[in-house]
Amino acid sequence: PALCKLLQYSEEELLQMPFGHVTYPDDSAKSLEYLQLLVDNKIDSFEDEKRYLKKDGGYFWASIKVDAVRDDDGNLLHFFTHVMDITEAKNANEALQAEKDFTETSLDTQQDTFFVFDPATAKAVRWNRTFSSISGYSDEEITNLPAPQTYYNSDDLQRAGEFIEGLLKGEKGTIELDLVCKDGHTIPTEYNAAVIRDADNNPK
Repeated sequence: PALCKLLQYSEEELLQMPFGHVTYPDDSAKSLEYLQLLVDNKIDSFEDEKRYLKKDGGYFWASIKVDAVRDDDGNLLHFFTHVMDITEAKNANEALQAEKDFTETSLDTQQDTFFVFDPATAKAVRWNRTFSSISGYSDEEITNLPAPQTYYNSDDLQRAGEFIEGLLKGEKGTIELDLVCKDGHTIPTEYNAAVIRDADNNPK
């Protein structure tokens, strides 16, 4: 009854329908491949995410688990399918991915450098193409190199540390530092910095 309600068909209508009638066309091939493996006794069950077509022409996303029910000789009797509507979660994930793509595109089109690091682990968290282009380091190198000490001399690191202490106390402002590039030359840069905090207001 729950599946009938999701699909907007009566139980009688649903029992008369072929498999493909309620399966989104782009998902049919994979579903049929899994079902064939069940029929051929190569697997006993599978889990997947797919789209089901509704009577009104729309569709919903579902998480499914399909088990083969066999007799004592291993002959297939029927399938038992558990269907869970995950449309809301799927839409939320798609919205988050769209927002992530928008943010990354926006950052990568900036002419200014953008760089985030975790002071507790000395690991880079986020950066844009401008930073990697100007610094001369590849994304793989930036991922593995300690930050910020890789990119500044000791005097600048000391000044930056004092500046960050002020930020942690709620102060605002800018600081000028010399970015040390991979080939050793330096570029004078001005930084607008901010502290990213978690839900408990602790610095991240």
